[in-house]
Amino acid sequence: MLDSDAWEKMKESLPLGTLVRCTVTEQKPFGVFTAIAGIPFRGLIQIVDFKDEGRMTEEEFPPLGSEIEAAVLFHRESNTQIILGVRPSQLNRAR
Repeated sequence: MLDSDAWEKMKESLPLGTLVRCTVTEQKPFGVFTAIAGIPFRGLIQIVDFKDEGRMTEEEFPPLGSEIEAAVLFHRESNTQIILGVRPSQLNRAR
């Protein structure tokens, strides 16, 4: 497990609302996990944070290995995850 100093440094470097480029590393029914270059913690885009309108399906998830832009929504302390969003409204607020 990574130490709490690394987690605190990451939160300082990626405050809420930051736009990041990330790579899709894993797909699950609830969303996709991502890697952010230089960050030792996983990102998670939950299925509810893909579209402003309509329902997202697993078949619409970005392919593994694809690079996408996402906004940092919050830092989940309990399992040291960076929760990301790609809804157009979330990306526009972060720009």
